[in-house]
Amino acid sequence: MDYEKQIIKQIDGITNIKSLNVDAGQREVFKAVHKKYGNVVIKVVKKHDTDERVQREISINTSNNLSNVPKIYEYGFLEMENDKVLYTIEEYIDGSMLRNVLEDNKKLPLKDSIKLLETLLLLAIEFERIGIVHRDIKPDNIIMTKNNDFYLLDFGIIRVLNMKSLTRTEFAMGPNTPGYAPPEQFRNFKKDIDIRTDLFAIGVTVYECITGENPFRKNATDPLDILYRTITVFPPEYTIEGDSDRQLISFLTVLMSKMPSRRPKDAKTAYQWFKAILPTIQYE
Repeated sequence: MDYEKQIIKQIDGITNIKSLNVDAGQREVFKAVHKKYGNVVIKVVKKHDTDERVQREISINTSNNLSNVPKIYEYGFLEMENDKVLYTIEEYIDGSMLRNVLEDNKKLPLKDSIKLLETLLLLAIEFERIGIVHRDIKPDNIIMTKNNDFYLLDFGIIRVLNMKSLTRTEFAMGPNTPGYAPPEQFRNFKKDIDIRTDLFAIGVTVYECITGENPFRKNATDPLDILYRTITVFPPEYTIEGDSDRQLISFLTVLMSKMPSRRPKDAKTAYQWFKAILPTIQYE
């Protein structure tokens, strides 16, 4: 389908549109200029079976002024070949995907990793306050700006805790990204999914940024092997330069605990722990 032509034709004030050529699942993603909002990202949902998840994503974004999350300015439907497809117009964040940064440099400097950790923990506090679990925190869904700020993207598989789950209970596996999702998530243990699920993914993401390796994906042969390693493998002992008291690596290890009960009980407690260890970290 010629989405670009239809976007220009049906959405007022759009110019300079071009595909961003990103792997966005069931969405086409474009950068454009909007006469009111300036640089924007336009996303078009390609399949109707994802519409309800996108509607929840839109509702959460537009009803809450979340920090370090691109804003959704507008949304609606495009007429496409006797069909309707959902689109959103979102805030454009000028930066690079964290995954690309890691591929270029392998690791993130400790100071930037700490800033990422704080950003994600503060977001987790906001998520807990409004009753959602992101369920897909990973380097592929984080943008790092030129000012070394971080923005979290893609709320496509969020769990809204006070709404009916969109994943059927009888499914053996819940939506997840192997290597970042904790056991309760990919095992579809719904009653155990809460903000501690995101704390696990935060721990893995920051551990990977600091060490250059995902402890569950390294040497895995396929996605099922990654899930098995997530259940059975403990992150290797790692010495972080500047973490002389080993409080930071201990904190990350606790976040990556297999059982939710062994992680901090909530996001606020995790953040308080993080603040307590900051004075022990020495930067170059």
